Amino acid sequence: MKFFDWLLQTPDKEKRHAGEIIMWWELRRIPYNLFMIVGTIISLSLMAAVIRIPDGADLVEPIMVLLLFFGGNICYTFGWVVELFTAKGRTFGPAAWRAGFWFTMFWVFLPGIVHISWWVLRGFTIMEFDY
Repeated sequence: MKFFDWLLQTPDKEKRHAGEIIMWWELRRIPYNLFMIVGTIISLSLMAAVIRIPDGADLVEPIMVLLLFFGGNICYTFGWVVELFTAKGRTFGPAAWRAGFWFTMFWVFLPGIVHISWWVLRGFTIMEFDY
C-alpha cells in the first residue's frame, strides 16, 4: 500500500486553509476515478463471465454505470466539504479518503461478487437470460 501512503501525503503544517484542503482533495479525484473505472470493468467482466445474455441485450443498463460514477463523485465532494467544516489537521483528509475509497470499492465490486456467489451456489452453471 505504498501507493496510498504516497497519494495521501499532506503538507507538514498542522493547519491548512480552505484552498489547500480543496486542492488536496481535487488532485486525488483523478486516481479515485481511475480506480472506479478499473474496478467497474473488473466487476462487469466477472458478471459477463457467469451470465449468458442474448445478442443485442445489455449486461447492465448503461445509465446505472453513469449513476455509479456520478454518485461516487458527489460523495467524494462531501469529503472536502466535511473537512472544511471540521478540524483542518493533517489526519482527517487521508482517513476520510481511505474510508470513502473502500466504501466506493464495496459498491463497485458488489454486483460482480454477488453474481460470482450465485454462480458458485448454482453449481458453476452459467445463468442464461431470454429477453
